[in-house]
Amino acid sequence: MLYNSYSMKKIDRLMAWATFLSGIFIVGSSLRMNRFVRQRLEQSGKSEYTPRVALMVPCKDVDPDFIENMQMLLRQDYPDYEVIFMTVSPEDPCHRHLKDCVAASQVPARIVFGGFSRKRCQKLDNMLAGIDALADSEHEDPHKPRAEVYIWADSDARVPRNWLREMVAPLEDPEVGVSSTYRFYRPLPGRPLSYLLALWTGYQFCHMHLRKVMAVWGGSMAIRRELFDTLEIRKVWDTALSDDCVLHNTVLKAGKRIDFALPAMTTASSDLSTREILIFAMRQCIIGKVVLKDIWIVSVLSLSLYHLSYGRGLFLAAKHLKQRKALPGYVWGMLSFLVAGTLQAAGYLNALKKIETHRQAHDMSEDPLHIERRWALAGPLAYLFLWWSLLGSVFRKKFSWRAIHYHMKSEHATDVLRYPKALDRVQERVVSTHILRSIHDESGNP
Repeated sequence: MLYNSYSMKKIDRLMAWATFLSGIFIVGSSLRMNRFVRQRLEQSGKSEYTPRVALMVPCKDVDPDFIENMQMLLRQDYPDYEVIFMTVSPEDPCHRHLKDCVAASQVPARIVFGGFSRKRCQKLDNMLAGIDALADSEHEDPHKPRAEVYIWADSDARVPRNWLREMVAPLEDPEVGVSSTYRFYRPLPGRPLSYLLALWTGYQFCHMHLRKVMAVWGGSMAIRRELFDTLEIRKVWDTALSDDCVLHNTVLKAGKRIDFALPAMTTASSDLSTREILIFAMRQCIIGKVVLKDIWIVSVLSLSLYHLSYGRGLFLAAKHLKQRKALPGYVWGMLSFLVAGTLQAAGYLNALKKIETHRQAHDMSEDPLHIERRWALAGPLAYLFLWWSLLGSVFRKKFSWRAIHYHMKSEHATDVLRYPKALDRVQERVVSTHILRSIHDESGNP
């Protein structure tokens, strides 16, 4: 019994030290991220690199703030760009809103239909349709200026007016393969889970000053067209489910780096149901497990350590307090993650506050962040939410995305398991179109 007690105390001390040192790391990384934010904001707007851009926006259904988000994409402070909106078919609810936006647009804009292929995520059907439509229009009109940069934006992302400039600027460096940014979910008063979502998406942000952690986010990513063609990304995406993670891995394998276009940070509405938030969280973790396995494994192991440690610390603290004994140092070490998680969240919110202040000073946003530092008190709970999501993804490869159910078999293999029956008609039109194209190609007719 004495041996068991001694062994348990030794394990407790090891857990305490591991938790304490990990807490120092995450708080230190958050502080370094604030310095990185300050430096990047000082450099903001200094680049004169403005090649012609093709901005492609995959859309499905009507997200919160959909019309406002589309209008911001059409009002960018950028000299030369065109916008291609892509959706599954004219029957999609977003189509009528897109028609209104295109009709009122001051920049060249149009709508194309991606259809439904059943061999990849429907978002990629839309994205590939946009790329093909751009190539077709340039082929039909040899005098049309050729886009040098491809940029994609999600329909739920609200961008600042200088977003395009900031996304393009890093690509001036030939060593940068992709520039990407991130999003902040604006929490809703009276919706506790929305605050956890807002903080949860910030934990990766706090480490993005480290190149090895920086990952491409599909909601806002840019690549030079020449590199896109050289790496045959269109072919890579043909049977994929995750557009951004696959692009991330392909670019890194080619020896290029990913740049965090921090001044281009976007926001998104968290006006989602509890079920939608939980499905989103699970989906993100499952995709990460398959495509960004190293980051996923480190996250699962480290968060398991944190939560087991402070859970054990709370138990021991209650035990000692009940016996009216002072808490041993190792118990404080176990509980230190509660403080570290709060401080990291505070660092994240402080960094966002810097971005908010910068945008207000330069009149670059129609959507102020309205950051409140007191939200940091929910930091440990947000970590608990993230841990739950990661654990839930351990034995899963199936999930729902925009009412379509997928099985992600690997980075380049996707099965569509279930989908709304309305998409059957879309699938029939896609097949018919492909048959007609094949006949035309073989006959040589236009």
